[in-house]
Amino acid sequence: KEHALAGPFLFYDYSPSVIHRFLDVLVPEGVWICVISSEVAAQRKMDLSEQWYKTPYDVEEIDERTRNRWRDAAPADGLRIPPPNSFIPTDFDILAPESNIAQNYPVVIRDDSRWRVHFYQDDTFQRPKANVYLELVSSAAYQSPRHAVLTNLFTLLLMDELNEFAYDAEIAGLHYGLSNTMTGMRLLVRGYNHRLLVLLRAIVEKMASRRVCSERFGRVRDAMQRDYANFFMEQPYQHALYAVSYCIQVPRWHVRDYVAVSKAVTAEELEAFIPSLFERMHIEMLVHGNMRKEDALGVAALVDEVVSFGAMYEGEYPERRIVEIPSGPHGVLWQAAVPNAADANSAIENYYQTSSCGARADQRHDVMLELLAEVANKPCFHQLRTVEQLGYLVFSGIDRVDNSQGFRILVQSTVASPVELDTRIECFLESFGGTLEVMTQTELAAYATSLITLKLEKPKRLTQQTNLWWAEITDRRYEYDRHEREAALLGEIQVTELREFYKTHIAHQGSQRRKLSSQMFGSSHSITVSDRSNAKEGGPSLIKDPIKFRNSRPLLPCADPAAPVFG
Repeated sequence: KEHALAGPFLFYDYSPSVIHRFLDVLVPEGVWICVISSEVAAQRKMDLSEQWYKTPYDVEEIDERTRNRWRDAAPADGLRIPPPNSFIPTDFDILAPESNIAQNYPVVIRDDSRWRVHFYQDDTFQRPKANVYLELVSSAAYQSPRHAVLTNLFTLLLMDELNEFAYDAEIAGLHYGLSNTMTGMRLLVRGYNHRLLVLLRAIVEKMASRRVCSERFGRVRDAMQRDYANFFMEQPYQHALYAVSYCIQVPRWHVRDYVAVSKAVTAEELEAFIPSLFERMHIEMLVHGNMRKEDALGVAALVDEVVSFGAMYEGEYPERRIVEIPSGPHGVLWQAAVPNAADANSAIENYYQTSSCGARADQRHDVMLELLAEVANKPCFHQLRTVEQLGYLVFSGIDRVDNSQGFRILVQSTVASPVELDTRIECFLESFGGTLEVMTQTELAAYATSLITLKLEKPKRLTQQTNLWWAEITDRRYEYDRHEREAALLGEIQVTELREFYKTHIAHQGSQRRKLSSQMFGSSHSITVSDRSNAKEGGPSLIKDPIKFRNSRPLLPCADPAAPVFG
């Protein structure tokens, strides 16, 4: 415990004489330089050969003239001992809990047109650390593909600028993360609470400067464009997943749009865009750890001091909506070729949308879906992967996109086309219905117990607990006791309920079966179904244009959040 904060190295005895003796031998006479380069090998003859791998090399003695020049060299102005690290903490006291706090979850300590601040003083982990998470919401961030690219560029530029003190912060036990989202930006700061606000101030000051260096802009834009290009080289199953969200999420832009926009944006355009990002904004923040209420309010005050932003208009908050997939036995179908023409793999994701998620009234439905996925997991893998050997990658589980959820099965294969994979998945689901028919309540209870154990497992670290609460906040649901409530409901589910849930939402003739099949065809398989896909002919309805499909369908209602806890 005495040396817990020492880092990876610890010198027990301070000895200036040993340090001087070490420095005295750092002279040109004792230097040995190793150069590994293909350019060097091309410029000179290598007379020697390494013993094991026969790698050619050469040895050259440094001449006396060069040594003398090095010995007589004047000190270089650019080389100096680094200044003291301002992020190193010195106060590790654990703050006594405030006597008037008795709640077990975060409480709102500020709520106005610009801020909502959630706070919880840690009384469990007893570490001199804290986590400060901020969700910066701006309607300008995702209005169009151009807005999305500019927001991404702004975030990447900030990250690039923050590199100048990122190392000092990290070795002092402070960490941060900054990313763009579909509603704005997300900033996470973690570490020793004594210097946490020093790091946060440094970040928001960079954010507030809003000046764009043209040289830095060019470098960052090139890196962003490479990331966009790499998207098209991802594995087929990743494109199948992406297509599902692109078909049902509103609003949603495609990476293709970003590629086109990124070629035209300029540093001047980005600099002109940044003020609109901050013109009207709402920040939701969670402060959790070894901090008091006034410290949490001080974080908001610090941001207000450095970053100027106005309040959003009523109704301006950018809602994320999900399309309701049409009901019916065959569902809807999206087909496309894998972007990487050299990839022989094909992939499919069959997504069975069951409901919106998150509201307290639907939590029984939520845990029913989880229980169904738990029961189906091993049989699905065994049948499609082990028995039928359709592909190395076979996965089943829950897919939750914003306020929508459903059951999904994912397969990537070179031996079967997506059309064949769809047939095999449907055959498995039919047989799985038979499995449920003979399942006993005792057998179901074993699956429920496994999920209950996971839900009731206590977080082992401060950040684990913060992340659980933060998920509730960013989803604007604020149900901090969700896992306890769901665990209680899992113990009540009857096997007859699960059978009925399957028959309603998953079975081929289910009254509320809402299926979207996302099929990606690799080079070893041709798209063979698209011309024959027609709901009127007893097949799936083909999605020819995801945007038109979205516009033609009703949207699921926004989640009805529970009221946050006010302190």
